[in-house]
Amino acid sequence: MLHPRISGIIGIFAALAAIGADLALQYTSNPAHLGALDYSYFLDVSPIRIQVGFYVGIIATLVEISGFWHVSQGLAPAGRRFSLPFFIISAFILALGAVFHAHATFLGLLVRAQAQSTGEAAQAFGRLLADVVSYRVTLISILFIGFVLFALWYALVVAFKPTAYPRFMAWSNPLVYLILFGLLGALVPMLRFIFLPAGINLANLLFFVCSTLFRRAAIPLQGSA
Repeated sequence: MLHPRISGIIGIFAALAAIGADLALQYTSNPAHLGALDYSYFLDVSPIRIQVGFYVGIIATLVEISGFWHVSQGLAPAGRRFSLPFFIISAFILALGAVFHAHATFLGLLVRAQAQSTGEAAQAFGRLLADVVSYRVTLISILFIGFVLFALWYALVVAFKPTAYPRFMAWSNPLVYLILFGLLGALVPMLRFIFLPAGINLANLLFFVCSTLFRRAAIPLQGSA
């Protein structure tokens, strides 16, 4: 079985790759396109960037599951009923994140195709784009609920149960990092150019780094129940 610390390091590198893929696929330097609800930021993305974002993003997001397995092993001293649900939920959300990443790629291709079309073709692309966006909204809702659920699960287990982490690590979770990114983005607007496209994977990166650094080598198990 893969050593937990090694799986944490794999998760760190996967998160770094996923951040690169996010920026390749969605980064824009145009303030008018940043976070635009019409997804016009895809007009600033070259075909090569779309390809890189698609392939690297899907693979890296799935490999990030290794990092969450690492974290689940840090929760194992609290018992399997606390560590296993965390891993199942987080792994499911990462798998769904890979689907979301692929969906974003096709959304970007549609936005670019619509921009290059006129007349009835542009209208047809517009209707198709609206349908694709409706699926995106559903994915975002599921991802958000799952993201909040596993982050809070981790925080509560670390705060109140024996784990391989010191108690202060309850605050080191992706949800807290995302909130901090939001505050930092409000104070320093230029940071939003990074946080908007890559915030979730950047939060995962910090989560994996802190988990790998502060995880204690061993702690007595509380049983498998």
